[in-house]
Amino acid sequence: MVFFVTTSLVFSQHTFEFTIQDTLTDQVIYDAIELANGSYILTSQEFFPSSNQKAHLYRISASGKLSDSTTLTYQGQRSGLGNIVQIEPNKFVLAGFTRVNDQSVLWLYEMDSLFTGIRSKIMPIDTSDVYNVSELLIHDNHILCTGIVEYGLNHYPFVYKISPLFDSLQLKVMTEYHTIFQVDLLPKHNNEGYYWFIVASGLPKTLGLFDLDTSFAIKNISGVSNDIWNFHSAKWISKSSMIYCGRYKPKPLSPVWSIGMLKMDTLVNIADEYYLGVADTFECPGLLSRLDFIDTNAIFIGGTHNFYPGSEFSPVNCWFSLTQMDTSFHVNWRYFYRGDANYTMYGIKATTDGGCLMFGSRYNYNEPRYERDIYVYKVNQNGLIIGTDDKPGPMAHHAIIYPNPGSDYLIVQTGPQIAGSQFILKDLTGKTIVHKPICDSYLTIHSQMIPAGIYLWQITKENVMIESGKWIKK
Repeated sequence: MVFFVTTSLVFSQHTFEFTIQDTLTDQVIYDAIELANGSYILTSQEFFPSSNQKAHLYRISASGKLSDSTTLTYQGQRSGLGNIVQIEPNKFVLAGFTRVNDQSVLWLYEMDSLFTGIRSKIMPIDTSDVYNVSELLIHDNHILCTGIVEYGLNHYPFVYKISPLFDSLQLKVMTEYHTIFQVDLLPKHNNEGYYWFIVASGLPKTLGLFDLDTSFAIKNISGVSNDIWNFHSAKWISKSSMIYCGRYKPKPLSPVWSIGMLKMDTLVNIADEYYLGVADTFECPGLLSRLDFIDTNAIFIGGTHNFYPGSEFSPVNCWFSLTQMDTSFHVNWRYFYRGDANYTMYGIKATTDGGCLMFGSRYNYNEPRYERDIYVYKVNQNGLIIGTDDKPGPMAHHAIIYPNPGSDYLIVQTGPQIAGSQFILKDLTGKTIVHKPICDSYLTIHSQMIPAGIYLWQITKENVMIESGKWIKK
């Protein structure tokens, strides 16, 4: 196995770009956790060859350097570990799956920060196969695990309460509702039970909010949304109000996605809503996590811009996108990262220094191999990776221009941090073809009358160029 790791350092805050390029295997990163010293543990799974599927763990320093790694399976069987939580200052629990007697079962693994194993246990869920583990969390000194199980062709959500010693305490499989989509569990305040978000047929709406008591008995089911569901998360912003984030698809046959946010109470009364995306481009929330914050004035929303839903192995350029907003959905800034290959964001983690860790995959479609590499970006509180000259690194973009190549129109999508700037399009002789102010996050320029060819664009603010590139008119 060959690794290539690149980092970029900072002075006051650590920011970096971390890459694992393993040319022999296809890996996907699942989760990340920040340690007390500012370092991180990353979890990933190796998918191909599928008969040899295994878990990989990486520990990287606060400055983005690889300090340790290990590979894990359960007794040499096909295995994976994705979710990770901290249960004590130097103890962590991971959840995933392994194969035992041709059945996919829940696998729990406890270790310390040096990857020293403490305990390991398999926990079959009835006679079903574990289809996925959506979430793992610690609440009221219990381990809570939720996901999907598979009985033949049918899939059902489950939630499992487990002791810190891996004793089974309470299990509920919701066989009344079929779903293959992620489920999300939100513990209530004062240990009074849980709210469980499930996408399934037979509910009042596409997304249901299940009110559970501490024994997982259903007290009530409310319909939340027909439009915002899947790839979803919810977090409390007060004792009675939560932020819900998910994929926004206003019509069942809608050709595009965007990211939708709702601010609502526990009775599903919506106080505010906000949407990220444009009418002709896929904007997908982080596939495994997409909403996180430590400070409610700095809520991070992560996703993939120009996401291609057919396959991550598609020859398209995609960007990580990260937006920071407050609880009133006022956007502080928005950036787009990379875009030189097919990037897919899997998740984000707000960090204790006010920044954010983004993680996902990169597929280089110019290479002959169908394999994804792990990509991790740590940005500061302003969304930037800072180079040694104390200026933003080249991978964070204030704006992107698409479609590129284009024909009838081009869209300039920007973050609010450069409102009031100017967009200028010139031909190769230097003649200005378009000069328009950027007053909103999206500027559409009709280009039917522009001749085919290569054009140079730039965005300036107060006579300072802040972005530039090429645009091709077909």
